[in-house]
Amino acid sequence: SFANALLGENLLPVSSNPTTAVIQKILPVTQARPHGTVRVHLKDEAMLLADLNRALKPFEKEAKSLEEAPALVEAVLARASDLRQQQAFLRACEKGREAFSGKAGATIECTLADFAAYAVDEDKACFVEEIEIYTDCELTRKGITLVDTPGADSINARHTDLSFRFIRQSDAILFVTYYNHAFSHADSEFLVQLGRVKDAFEMDKMFFIVNAIDLAESEEDASDVLAYVREN
Repeated sequence: SFANALLGENLLPVSSNPTTAVIQKILPVTQARPHGTVRVHLKDEAMLLADLNRALKPFEKEAKSLEEAPALVEAVLARASDLRQQQAFLRACEKGREAFSGKAGATIECTLADFAAYAVDEDKACFVEEIEIYTDCELTRKGITLVDTPGADSINARHTDLSFRFIRQSDAILFVTYYNHAFSHADSEFLVQLGRVKDAFEMDKMFFIVNAIDLAESEEDASDVLAYVREN
């Protein structure tokens, strides 16, 4: 995570599946919430059902309630399909369903030492709406809040909507692309969508960052990638 590089410590573990990506906020400490406090907000029933139905829709399935979802999920997972991200999300939901039964909409308080599972383990992350991490560091002492949103490659429409909302509210946006697949098709499509949203952002508050550029074999290769990103 680029935020980890900014902070100089590994605070933001990331799920490998963009459909289970969790909003993570790094916040200034308060008297009530000292350094190391972590609050994990679970999705409420309506949000979880909506996410399940987004994953079920390509299979022409729709659950009217959380109670009828497991049978539909089981049927979908039994099918051979190229829709691997949707199936991975549904598989994670099914695996974690019993552990999170009756906890929809709840907030779980934990520590820096044990919150990572809620962001990385897919069978937990798919039930999480966002995680608040209170930490004392150079940036947060200035009153700065960092928000790590799901990437542009997420197939979840709610993730895109959330990213747009945070972009509207932010003082600065750091758009991170990666050296080994700089300015991907997903990046391009995300910005095209963003450009269609009236007053979504001002160019002078958006910064494009090429991460992992140390993978370049030469300065010429690095310059070529930077030129490509600028051109796009």
